[in-house]
Amino acid sequence: NGLGFLALLYESHHGAAFDAFMQVLAACEPKMFGSNPALVEEVASGRAALGYHVLGSYASRAVRSNSSLAIAATNAPSLAISRVALISRRAPHPNAAGLFLDYLLSKDGQRHLSEAGFPPVRGDCGPAASHSANMTAPIRIDQGFEELLDARRRRKLLRQWRAAVAGSTTSPEISTVTGDSR
Repeated sequence: NGLGFLALLYESHHGAAFDAFMQVLAACEPKMFGSNPALVEEVASGRAALGYHVLGSYASRAVRSNSSLAIAATNAPSLAISRVALISRRAPHPNAAGLFLDYLLSKDGQRHLSEAGFPPVRGDCGPAASHSANMTAPIRIDQGFEELLDARRRRKLLRQWRAAVAGSTTSPEISTVTGDSR
């Protein structure tokens, strides 16, 4: 999916062992999915032994509803992707949008988000993520983010990905996620 591709793109530029990871991944003959719910369902049904790069909110929800599932911690930092909320200058009701953002950041809003599996951003709203701050590698939305999304880098990673998983089973929706029809 798009977020999985972003995580892979980030790791390809920041992970020292990325090439080795791609070789190991290819040896496992992975099956790919275009969404987290589809991947979680495959693992929950027993058709797959594990899911990799599952968003924490989906994994937490699946574990709560299925006692045969567990989240396996690794010694690698978890990638953290910011959820960004924007209000358009042309929004028909900018004050209502602002009030909604205020709610999301309120204690009550943070509690509801936490119940849905999202770690709170406020320190006074319960435990943050299950990992400590030094076990999180944030994908920052700053000047480096645009560089990360450079079209040549994306194409290079797609070539590398296709070479690594050439013989694996791929869901048809993968081509639409990457924007490539090959």
